[in-house]
Amino acid sequence: MTVTPSEGDDNNRPTFAGCLLLLLSLAVIVAVALTLVRWRGSNSGATLPQDALIQIPVLAGALFYAIVGGLLSMLGVRVLAKPMKESCDRPNDFERSERDKRTRGEPDASADRPRD
Repeated sequence: MTVTPSEGDDNNRPTFAGCLLLLLSLAVIVAVALTLVRWRGSNSGATLPQDALIQIPVLAGALFYAIVGGLLSMLGVRVLAKPMKESCDRPNDFERSERDKRTRGEPDASADRPRD
């Protein structure tokens, strides 16, 4: 799966849906972990290896987050939002008015100023 620039950006903040999804993912991790810790083999009574008891709940939570996050994005619900900031590339009001004057054939304000 390729990551788009908006998803891979570190400045993204979670939306309400993203926070709720994260909490539900943590709940899945805890539920799976508690189930596996209490589980005993029916014949031997042995538990699962300790590595499996750690890795399986984390994997389940990550899968839950990925699947539900993908479904939410397919439905158009944003999980991450870009922070509100103004781009430096966009011209400000003065630059726009000067550009409009040039395109309309009006004299440029910088031509009226004496040069040092």
